Amino acid sequence: MCEVAFEVGSFHAVGAFYSITHIPRTQQGQLIAKIASWLKRGGMFVASFGSGAAGEWTCKWLGTTMFFGHSGEGETLRYLVDAGLRVRDSSVEKQDNEEASFMWARRSMTANHQPAMSTDTIVEPAIGSGTVPVGAISHRLSFIKAGNSSFQRWGLRT
Repeated sequence: MCEVAFEVGSFHAVGAFYSITHIPRTQQGQLIAKIASWLKRGGMFVASFGSGAAGEWTCKWLGTTMFFGHSGEGETLRYLVDAGLRVRDSSVEKQDNEEASFMWARRSMTANHQPAMSTDTIVEPAIGSGTVPVGAISHRLSFIKAGNSSFQRWGLRT
């Protein structure tokens, strides 16, 4: 997954569900930056990440030995903003024996990304104005279900 390459600005959207958590934490920021570069201006990145404390481990899962790596909420948010993405919505969902954080992030509309704000306030509500402090992201349970109206809410066309 870390080896794949696409042209800059190739996609309107990229989804990465239950995949980034299977690469080492030290490679996650670089991968998110690559994914952000593949997006067209204003493109969406929708992904799941580990939730809770950072860590790496290997265990038996689904009948095989599987590697897991979670960067932790703050570090993941920094990766997203450093890559020129702005988190628009998030949700923490309980699954199996752990929680997963789902995030919708939009690439900047400008050609040269310059972070517009500190990482203390990078979560932008989907409706309304202002920002949500990073600590509040764990408590936002407004994950958008797949469907035509959801894509339209984000300015995407199906």
